Amino acid sequence: MLVLVVVAAYSDGKFVIFLVAGFIVTAQVAAPSVQEEEVVVLVVIVIVVAVVVVIIVVVVVVVVAVVVVEIVAAAAVVVVVVAATVYSLVVAVVVVVVVVVVVVVVVVVVVVVVVVKVL
Repeated sequence: MLVLVVVAAYSDGKFVIFLVAGFIVTAQVAAPSVQEEEVVVLVVIVIVVAVVVVIIVVVVVVVVAVVVVEIVAAAAVVVVVVAATVYSLVVAVVVVVVVVVVVVVVVVVVVVVVVVKVL
Protein backbone atom coordinates (compact mmCIF):
# COMPACT_ATOMS: atom_id res chain seq x y z
CA MET A 1 0.00 0.00 0.00
CA LEU A 2 1.53 3.30 -1.05
CA VAL A 3 1.05 6.21 1.31
CA LEU A 4 2.06 9.77 0.47
CA VAL A 5 2.92 11.96 3.43
CA VAL A 6 3.03 15.70 2.83
CA VAL A 7 5.77 17.48 4.74
CA ALA A 8 5.62 21.27 4.74
CA ALA A 9 8.44 23.54 5.79
CA TYR A 10 8.44 27.33 5.97
CA SER A 11 11.46 28.52 4.05
CA ASP A 12 12.43 31.90 2.58
CA GLY A 13 8.92 33.31 2.88
CA LYS A 14 7.23 30.36 1.17
CA PHE A 15 5.84 27.03 2.23
CA VAL A 16 7.94 24.36 0.60
CA ILE A 17 6.07 21.10 0.18
CA PHE A 18 7.81 17.76 0.20
CA LEU A 19 6.02 14.58 -0.79
CA VAL A 20 7.45 11.62 1.03
CA ALA A 21 6.40 8.42 -0.68
CA GLY A 22 6.68 5.23 1.29
CA PHE A 23 5.33 1.72 1.08
CA ILE A 24 3.59 0.58 4.24
CA VAL A 25 4.06 -3.16 4.46
CA THR A 26 0.82 -4.21 6.03
CA ALA A 27 0.52 -7.03 8.48
CA GLN A 28 -1.45 -8.97 5.87
CA VAL A 29 1.86 -10.15 4.44
CA ALA A 30 2.93 -11.81 7.70
CA ALA A 31 -0.50 -12.52 9.15
CA PRO A 32 -3.27 -12.95 6.55
CA SER A 33 -5.88 -12.87 9.32
CA VAL A 34 -5.56 -9.09 9.62
CA GLN A 35 -8.75 -7.40 8.48
CA GLU A 36 -8.78 -4.61 5.92
CA GLU A 37 -10.42 -2.29 8.48
CA GLU A 38 -7.45 -2.72 10.82
CA VAL A 39 -5.07 -1.82 8.01
CA VAL A 40 -7.12 1.30 7.22
CA VAL A 41 -7.05 2.31 10.90
CA LEU A 42 -3.28 1.76 10.91
CA VAL A 43 -2.79 3.99 7.87
CA VAL A 44 -5.05 6.69 9.36
CA ILE A 45 -3.05 6.65 12.61
CA VAL A 46 0.22 7.00 10.70
CA ILE A 47 -1.12 9.91 8.64
CA VAL A 48 -2.52 11.69 11.73
CA VAL A 49 0.79 11.33 13.56
CA ALA A 50 2.66 12.63 10.50
CA VAL A 51 0.33 15.64 10.20
CA VAL A 52 0.73 16.48 13.91
CA VAL A 53 4.53 16.27 13.58
CA VAL A 54 4.44 18.51 10.50
CA ILE A 55 2.25 21.10 12.26
CA ILE A 56 4.58 21.19 15.27
CA VAL A 57 7.66 21.54 13.06
CA VAL A 58 6.08 24.30 10.94
CA VAL A 59 5.13 26.27 14.07
CA VAL A 60 8.65 25.89 15.50
CA VAL A 61 10.25 26.92 12.19
CA VAL A 62 8.00 30.00 11.90
CA VAL A 63 8.81 31.05 15.49
CA VAL A 64 12.52 30.56 14.83
CA ALA A 65 12.17 32.58 11.61
CA VAL A 66 10.53 35.47 13.47
CA VAL A 67 13.29 35.47 16.10
CA VAL A 68 15.99 35.31 13.41
CA VAL A 69 14.37 38.20 11.52
CA GLU A 70 14.28 40.30 14.69
CA ILE A 71 17.94 39.60 15.40
CA VAL A 72 18.94 40.19 11.79
CA ALA A 73 17.05 43.50 11.66
CA ALA A 74 19.43 44.94 14.25
CA ALA A 75 22.59 43.45 12.71
CA ALA A 76 25.03 44.30 9.94
CA VAL A 77 24.84 43.07 6.33
CA VAL A 78 27.46 40.39 6.98
CA VAL A 79 25.39 39.01 9.85
CA VAL A 80 22.34 38.96 7.57
CA VAL A 81 24.16 36.73 5.09
CA VAL A 82 25.40 34.42 7.85
CA ALA A 83 21.96 34.29 9.51
CA ALA A 84 20.26 33.49 6.19
CA THR A 85 22.71 30.65 5.59
CA VAL A 86 22.25 29.29 9.11
CA TYR A 87 18.47 29.58 8.80
CA SER A 88 18.52 27.65 5.51
CA LEU A 89 20.60 24.94 7.16
CA VAL A 90 18.18 24.82 10.11
CA VAL A 91 15.22 24.41 7.72
CA ALA A 92 17.02 21.64 5.85
CA VAL A 93 17.80 19.81 9.11
CA VAL A 94 14.19 20.20 10.29
CA VAL A 95 12.87 18.73 7.03
CA VAL A 96 15.24 15.77 7.30
CA VAL A 97 14.21 15.20 10.93
CA VAL A 98 10.52 15.28 9.99
CA VAL A 99 11.05 12.75 7.20
CA VAL A 100 13.01 10.46 9.54
CA VAL A 101 10.33 10.76 12.24
CA VAL A 102 7.57 9.88 9.77
CA VAL A 103 9.50 6.86 8.49
CA VAL A 104 10.25 5.68 12.04
CA VAL A 105 6.58 6.08 13.05
CA VAL A 106 5.47 4.04 10.04
CA VAL A 107 7.98 1.28 10.76
CA VAL A 108 7.14 1.15 14.48
CA VAL A 109 3.39 0.98 13.85
CA VAL A 110 3.79 -1.80 11.26
CA VAL A 111 6.12 -3.79 13.54
CA VAL A 112 3.71 -3.43 16.48
CA VAL A 113 0.76 -4.63 14.40
CA VAL A 114 2.72 -7.60 13.05
CA VAL A 115 3.97 -8.58 16.52
CA VAL A 116 0.50 -8.26 18.04
CA LYS A 117 -1.05 -10.37 15.30
CA VAL A 118 1.66 -13.03 15.46
CA LEU A 119 1.36 -13.30 19.24
